Amino acid sequence: MGESFGQVVSGEGLTCYACAVLRNHAHLLVRKHKLKAEDMIHLLKTASASVLVQRGFVPQGHPVWSTNDYVAYKDSPPAIWAAVDYIADNLRKHRMESQTWPFVTPYDGWPRSWRK
Repeated sequence: MGESFGQVVSGEGLTCYACAVLRNHAHLLVRKHKLKAEDMIHLLKTASASVLVQRGFVPQGHPVWSTNDYVAYKDSPPAIWAAVDYIADNLRKHRMESQTWPFVTPYDGWPRSWRK
């Protein structure tokens, strides 16, 4: 799953600040981009479902993802930091080990021009 997310992030030139792949869902924090959030989600879901079919985890045509996507826009560095922490906490909450993905870029305080 994470590998397919990484291919989409790299292929589309996205910046991903956090990612957690859990047993029945995933969380990603992706920086604002020319793609709409819904388009990013579609690419991520399509790529990951394809990998699961190719590797024999699910049969062709079997639904992998639900249709109720959740998008939350974060518009300030404090909100982004909180989302990074929330995603990491989700792994602990589900009693899963921390994950390290090569496509995740540590959050750098973007946008720097933000003021309270």
